[in-house]
Amino acid sequence: EQKQQAEMIGHVSLSPTQRVMANVATVAAEIGTLSKEINAVGIVQYDQTRQAKVTAWIAGRIDKLNVNSVGAFVSKDKPVAEVYSPDLVATQQEYLLAVKSRDQLKNSSIQAISRNGEGLVASAKQRLMLFGVKESQIAALEKAGTPNIRLPIYTPLSGVIIEKMVQEGQYVNTGDVLFNIADLSKVWVEIDVFENEVPYVRVGQQVTIRSSADAHVAASGRISFVYPFHDPKTHTVKARVEMANPGHRLKPDMFVNAIIKIPLVKGIVVPVTAVIDTGKRQVVWV
Repeated sequence: EQKQQAEMIGHVSLSPTQRVMANVATVAAEIGTLSKEINAVGIVQYDQTRQAKVTAWIAGRIDKLNVNSVGAFVSKDKPVAEVYSPDLVATQQEYLLAVKSRDQLKNSSIQAISRNGEGLVASAKQRLMLFGVKESQIAALEKAGTPNIRLPIYTPLSGVIIEKMVQEGQYVNTGDVLFNIADLSKVWVEIDVFENEVPYVRVGQQVTIRSSADAHVAASGRISFVYPFHDPKTHTVKARVEMANPGHRLKPDMFVNAIIKIPLVKGIVVPVTAVIDTGKRQVVWV
């Protein structure tokens, strides 16, 4: 009986009514993983692998601009401009003459002469391709038999115009930049991680990104690179998060919040609200 009384001293007994009045909640302890949560701020950047410059491959006059404003979407399958160039017209005429000569010389009994005709065509074709003329356009030129006065200019990728340097009617030189293009279907987010948290950050970790403007909209990406240098002013190291950007919701230069959850240890876990801190020790009621 004394033993039973001693055991009861270590227990608290409440009736269902008393339990409701005392507002005591009970939770089962369970096996789980404790995670460390790293919070960081970041800025949305263009994906540098998805940027391109549209340049003039030949000197001439921009007769037609199909895109007139920054922010407009462009497709790599449709020309953004058309350029008139005397050099291009002359080179097309050279190619047509070379084709005509080849057709006349190909039946020659002297092999060197027939080979020479092929060489002239190949040389003229190479010049056209150096001016940015596509294979399909060269085939169309040969079929038509007359020079195409204007050369269509295509972009190397589909995306959004982020910079426009020319006006319709303007003369340009070879190598002049006409547009800067960026594909925003994927973006980089560069986050600042405090130096004491850098050891926990690894390439491949998943990161949740929330826009400062709309905290309800969350997207996730993965860390693709941790920069090898440290900012002495902010005591942070930058990490790059690569992520898809459907609907272009994340805009370049936008501030975002980033959350990285890192699993640390596995064991028996209870809610933090169940722990009583006495100052000297941590206690839970069983």
